[in-house]
Amino acid sequence: MYKLAICDDDIKLCNKLEEEIRSYEKSHNKLFEIEIYYDGEGILRRLYNHEHFDFIILDICLKDTTGIDVGKKIRAFYETFDIPIIYISTFKDYALQLFKIRPFNFLIKPIHTNELYAVLDELCQRLDTQKQFFTYKNCNQYSRIPYDKIMYFYSKDKKVYITTVDKTTEEFWGKLRDVETQTNGYFLSIHKSFLINCNFVEKYTYDNVQMADGRLLSISPAKRKSVRDAVLQMIQG
Repeated sequence: MYKLAICDDDIKLCNKLEEEIRSYEKSHNKLFEIEIYYDGEGILRRLYNHEHFDFIILDICLKDTTGIDVGKKIRAFYETFDIPIIYISTFKDYALQLFKIRPFNFLIKPIHTNELYAVLDELCQRLDTQKQFFTYKNCNQYSRIPYDKIMYFYSKDKKVYITTVDKTTEEFWGKLRDVETQTNGYFLSIHKSFLINCNFVEKYTYDNVQMADGRLLSISPAKRKSVRDAVLQMIQG
């Protein structure tokens, strides 16, 4: 099941979107839990009370504020780009304003069914992938962490350390190359000692990346081209 929020001050549009998503639900054998908000403050209060959504459909032009301001507050609160945001608007000229928010996609009103379905296809595929878990053993106990909660792995003194979005660190005895094999390319190797989740890269230069927790990780010379290509692909969608 996917939990989503729709935030738009147009009641008719919200109802129409819900109908379209319910139709998609039936035709694609998916299940959605939908919450609707008609103002930015309503959805922010819900999020500040630790409600979790798998994704948000957010109008740019709201009566009480703008979807851009709401998106900035969401990103600032979570300190990561954890929740995919799909913006909707009558206008197209918001690319520069939305760059730092990194929306998942952008739909132009009036919203056509095939365009909405295409976005939902891509989003569900991504969310399904993110629901994968990394399993590891420590002190004769098995633990697992969802891929989308892992910022990066690093190795030191024959141990692998996992830094999560909660800024906690888990550890286990092992090799980073075995982690890379186990996760089947989901995490990007930038150095023999670092595997990163590209979704949590905040800044990128030729020889390092800054992660969402502020840590600067070095890119080895041999990895610089592959890292650049992966980061550019992520930015361009």
